[in-house]
Amino acid sequence: MKSAKKILFIRRFRKISGGQIKVRDYFRHCLNHPKLEPFIHFTPDSRLNLLDGFWEEAKACMVEHVDLQQYDLLFLAGRDWEHLPDPRPTMPVVNLIQHVKHASREDKRYRFLSKPAYRICVSEAIKNQIKMLAAGPVETIPNGIDLTLFHGSQNGRQQHGLLILGKKNPELGKALYQALQQRGIQATLIIQFVPQEQFVDLLKQHAIFVGLPNRTEGFYLPALEAMACGCAVIVSDAVGNRDFCVPNETALMPAYNHFEETLHAILVLLNDFTLRKKLQYNGMKMAANYGLDRERERFYAFLDRFGLV
Repeated sequence: MKSAKKILFIRRFRKISGGQIKVRDYFRHCLNHPKLEPFIHFTPDSRLNLLDGFWEEAKACMVEHVDLQQYDLLFLAGRDWEHLPDPRPTMPVVNLIQHVKHASREDKRYRFLSKPAYRICVSEAIKNQIKMLAAGPVETIPNGIDLTLFHGSQNGRQQHGLLILGKKNPELGKALYQALQQRGIQATLIIQFVPQEQFVDLLKQHAIFVGLPNRTEGFYLPALEAMACGCAVIVSDAVGNRDFCVPNETALMPAYNHFEETLHAILVLLNDFTLRKKLQYNGMKMAANYGLDRERERFYAFLDRFGLV
């Protein structure tokens, strides 16, 4: 039996984010693959104190110094390319692409598309943006979520509970919150980072989720997580969320950063129980297609298809 191939992850870890969560998921996929042995190098300016409880499994696989000759594969995402000791690695590179902005010449990650790699895009929108620019194969593996986190008792859910995630657009989030307060409508507003476990608990306590993403996103995980949790979702079109956010089927989708349209969508769902139940049902059904197990299976098939393991 052949020995496992050594795959090295290189990461700059400054804070917990959706992008960091997905790299962690792929690290775990590699840990569970019988033909891979993953290692990880964190850049010297990484905040390793934040790893506790977030990336516990990485501690046993950390390497302080990088000698690329010791590894068979590299796994890079975002600007990880900048931290390579050799800008032209000779081993195959698996490159996770998590944002449509990679295709913009103004983005610092654009220059990395010319480097040969086997690229995984987390949405079809990203693939469509970069496929003519990237050196090497480009495939889509939709982001997966741990569906088990979102199952469980719904006894604490408020029938009209409203959760606004305004971290990426706090001005709109505050304006919506104030407008609802003036109408005597209670809502919960998040404009700061909250740990995933706390976010899941909040989702389970509310019937309606209002996501305020950036104008463009590679995927926008919170909307899918809210669907998985049984919330009726309101979220604007963010490009990368089009695979699972279907207007009037799985979500209401007001124009980006549009106060009046977003407020109107909220008021509609608060008063239209039938539409709210439709979105909740369709959203949960859609989210069931995005489990981590399916992401892992597609990743393993990707590795096999290109002879990487």
